[in-house]
Amino acid sequence: MVSLNGQTALSVKVGEMMEYRGGVQESVGYFLSFDIADPSVVKLESRGTEYAHPERLKTGVTGADDAIQVFRFIALSPGATSISFTLDFRGDIESREVVQIQVQS
Repeated sequence: MVSLNGQTALSVKVGEMMEYRGGVQESVGYFLSFDIADPSVVKLESRGTEYAHPERLKTGVTGADDAIQVFRFIALSPGATSISFTLDFRGDIESREVVQIQVQS
């Protein structure tokens, strides 16, 4: 599994998995999204959430949804694309990371 965090450009092979992890807290207004420039080269394979305090979330504590959003992508075919990750805070872009990806056969 290749980490996309902190990368600006990388090369992977067809079938290789990539992962991006970013902090979110939707009840406060932090949302993380992504955009793939060419989904025929790379696609989202899975998306998950790892809560920092799952025991608090279960009991209904306000603001207990502090979490890490985990995106996993797979390289589908040779070519070039990019994935943009945007952290949004209450409708304003707080940060954006763009990773250029070259997929080789």
